[in-house]
Amino acid sequence: MRARILVVDDDHDNADSLARLVTILGHDVSTAYSGAEAVDVALDFRPDLALIDLQMPGMDGLETAAELRRLMGGETVLVAVTGWARHEDKQRASNSGFDLHYAKPISLEALEGLLAIATPVPEPIG
Repeated sequence: MRARILVVDDDHDNADSLARLVTILGHDVSTAYSGAEAVDVALDFRPDLALIDLQMPGMDGLETAAELRRLMGGETVLVAVTGWARHEDKQRASNSGFDLHYAKPISLEALEGLLAIATPVPEPIG
């Protein structure tokens, strides 16, 4: 089955490249280039997994995660994909509602593992 993946990064090249890769791996993707846009898109798209950059102008990734948690509860797995990779950055991400934290660039193996976690399990027949 296909998972719904939201890619959020203010760097259009980074966001678009990651979105293309996720599409090639067989999943449905929506892209947002700001935190505020990510919240709007997520409420409509209902992603299984959101890959969110932390360092964005305006509503940063920490604020975005907190708002998504407030509005959507635990419905979406939130993953920080960022250059901010110090211990305190990981702690702040966790405190904001992120489930996982990966330093950029995320490896293909890590991405495939995340997509496997996010892929819905089909209902048994009968």
